[in-house]
Amino acid sequence: MWWRRAVMIAIAVVVLAAGIYFGLRQALAAGWIKAGRYDIRSEGTLQVGDLAPDLSLEAADGSGARSLSEFYRDEPLVLVFGSYT
Repeated sequence: MWWRRAVMIAIAVVVLAAGIYFGLRQALAAGWIKAGRYDIRSEGTLQVGDLAPDLSLEAADGSGARSLSEFYRDEPLVLVFGSYT
């Protein structure tokens, strides 16, 4: 009967998905998979109220490098690092 086969396939998919889920959780907890291994942040020397260090960034339109000090001479500058997609 086709419905018995469908039920068996559904059960197999659920068991497989649960096994993968719990296996990945165990691997992350044991340190076998390092999710944040590319996070190389470190404590810096900046304090609250310090001026931002001047650095150069490539312009989005490809017109060349622009320095941050060009933008925050007259007004405050807010940098947002994120994805808007």
